[in-house]
Amino acid sequence: RNAAVWADVHGDPDKCVERLNALTTALISHLQVAVIDLAPEDNAQAIFETLNARGTPLLVSDLVKNSLLHESEIQGLDTDDLYERYWKDFDHQAWRTDTRFGRLYWPKIDVFIYHWLVMQLAREVPTQQMFIEFNRLVEARDLGPDDALAELSHFGAIYRRLEDELGDHTPTGRFFYRWRTMQASSLTPVLMWVHSHEDEIGDVVPIL
Repeated sequence: RNAAVWADVHGDPDKCVERLNALTTALISHLQVAVIDLAPEDNAQAIFETLNARGTPLLVSDLVKNSLLHESEIQGLDTDDLYERYWKDFDHQAWRTDTRFGRLYWPKIDVFIYHWLVMQLAREVPTQQMFIEFNRLVEARDLGPDDALAELSHFGAIYRRLEDELGDHTPTGRFFYRWRTMQASSLTPVLMWVHSHEDEIGDVVPIL
């Protein structure tokens, strides 16, 4: 859909031809594809990390994913199973969509990881140090890669549920409506924590 809009397929035909020709030229003449054949004993996660250390900065979520799956391989865990159970949903495009975060727009998954870190640490987290803070937290809590992946998956589901919560005329519905309208993202870590402890807390009615 975005490509069709860019090419203006329903608009000026000359403009459409010009843009499609430019795209064809770029793909044929300028696109380069690197193929890396790995032997069974090669560590794909370690190679990935080494290559990307010299290239375009990765998303925080990419670094987190690579780190946890790499560690799971080192520990002899079933990396494919951990990915399928806990991380596969995060690779869907919905998590990669840019969402407003303060004055900036970030991929939704990185915004989620930021809120998860703030919830865990109960303090602000410098956005430039999120991956460092993540590693420190995992080490301090002595979380195995399987534990960390399971926890991120659990809170990721809560984060999506908060986003999908409908605003109705109940006190809870009014709260969520105002929370979104005001873009009060500083409350998100608190809401994630409350929803993760709803069995212990009971029926909590948030009021803004």
